[in-house]
Amino acid sequence: MTLPKGVKKSVQTRTRVLFEAERLYSAGGYEAMNLQTIAEAIGVSKAALFYHFESKQTLFVAVLETMLERYKQLIDVSIGATAESLPQNSSEVQFLALSLTLSKQPMFDAFRFLRSEQQHLTPEQRDHLQQCCTTQLFHPIKKAFEAVFEDGEFREHHLPEVTNMFLGFCVLVSSMRAMEHGALTVADHKKMFAMFWHGIAPNTLDFSKSSKLRLLT
Repeated sequence: MTLPKGVKKSVQTRTRVLFEAERLYSAGGYEAMNLQTIAEAIGVSKAALFYHFESKQTLFVAVLETMLERYKQLIDVSIGATAESLPQNSSEVQFLALSLTLSKQPMFDAFRFLRSEQQHLTPEQRDHLQQCCTTQLFHPIKKAFEAVFEDGEFREHHLPEVTNMFLGFCVLVSSMRAMEHGALTVADHKKMFAMFWHGIAPNTLDFSKSSKLRLLT
């Protein structure tokens, strides 16, 4: 179905606002999402922004919703693709692929959000975003780790902590890539990931002889 011209333009403008707001948020957090800067970047008046988003807080919520929805899609595709193509007990390669996929995106720093950004929102907005983060980011990754642990590939861990460590790693690499303007190589990423992965692997694993981990070098 073809949208009416006015509706189509409105949708395009909203998309451009979200794109620019996400770019600013990724670069400097909530405080960097200046409405006047966004309006000038897309060529509309500041007042026109309020046609699409009634406040900066509403825009912030929409930006994070968009980011979290994208993460969920990427997680599903990445885990599904590697699960079909890899042999059994190759979960380190599966999670390496997922970390590469996520860290190439502007990452939502849940720790920064909880520490300083949620204070700008209403309780309802905070609860909504925390629920989105749980269902679209945390739980899909936790579920993937659960499958690994159930297979007996790792010693017992507290799954929420491992999931948060993995997400923290992705945020770190994403931030490093942004600061170095893309200079962080895949080889650098693999070395960093290996340090994370060795930390949750069984104590009895001889990393120097592991044929699987040679895939990461």
